[in-house]
Amino acid sequence: MNSAVNQAQGIIDISKIPSLPQTLIELIDKCNSKDRNLKEIGEVVARDVSISARILQLANSAFLGARNKFTDIEQAVIYRGVDTVRNLAISVSVHETFSDIDKSGVLNIGTFWYHSFLTAVIAKTLSQEVRYPDQAKAYLTGLLHDVGKLLLFTSFPDDYPSILEQESNGDMLPILERGNLRVTHPEASSLLVSQWGLEQSITDAVYSHHEDETELEEHDTLTKLLSIANRFSNALMIDQSPDGESSEKLLGIAPQNIPVIIQESKEEVDLITAEMGIHTTTDPLVRRKPSKQLHTNRADLAKKVQAISTIGGVVDN
Repeated sequence: MNSAVNQAQGIIDISKIPSLPQTLIELIDKCNSKDRNLKEIGEVVARDVSISARILQLANSAFLGARNKFTDIEQAVIYRGVDTVRNLAISVSVHETFSDIDKSGVLNIGTFWYHSFLTAVIAKTLSQEVRYPDQAKAYLTGLLHDVGKLLLFTSFPDDYPSILEQESNGDMLPILERGNLRVTHPEASSLLVSQWGLEQSITDAVYSHHEDETELEEHDTLTKLLSIANRFSNALMIDQSPDGESSEKLLGIAPQNIPVIIQESKEEVDLITAEMGIHTTTDPLVRRKPSKQLHTNRADLAKKVQAISTIGGVVDN
């Protein structure tokens, strides 16, 4: 995997990789430390007024089932947990980092975030079903699994939209990316996650989330959770029923349990996106724009109509 990520690093302009706020980088370091100090973690977050305010808003929101209102970050760290606060900080920071990525309006950025949050919440809900010990990590992995698409859009603004338009959902997208760009969005996502200093297990899962079932059987539970969550989310984006056979085969979750998981996940995503002020949509990721050929055809047709009307004097016809 490292060789593929190194190859991606050679193809993608590193200067295009967005930097995370220094506060978040310090927070990740503190959270990854063996000797976590809750007071220090709270102090790091509190330094950034914008991030800390959003974290408090989300920590007190309905989607986390808040009963008591937290008035400072240290309280949120103590009662919500280090991993939850870290994930909230990353959610806010990544969303703000990419908020101005597409000023041309080609991307439906609301569609991107809807799929990302839906995958994150489904991964977390599935992890509860299989009693995976780190549900916060499952959520974070789901949230970041497709950020490589935004990096590829930034690096290849003329070519990538047409690739997304051909196959915005499903497992054909990495094949199209490889053929046209020599790099895939899972590789680009892994590069970003690695550059941001997150755990290797997250990097590995993001890199492998489009592999087929036979290959996934050899991976750890986190990768399986992400892959299934991504498939379920993709199916829901195009109004299809998720395939429960794969979840049963890879995770041992009975197909009859899937509808409840999906319904609970969708309700939670609606709450999250509402709290973050994200306008979500299930429209295609790329807004269709008239092709050059279509413009040419319209121009030719206009000329022909003008010629006919001039020669015959029959504008109405």
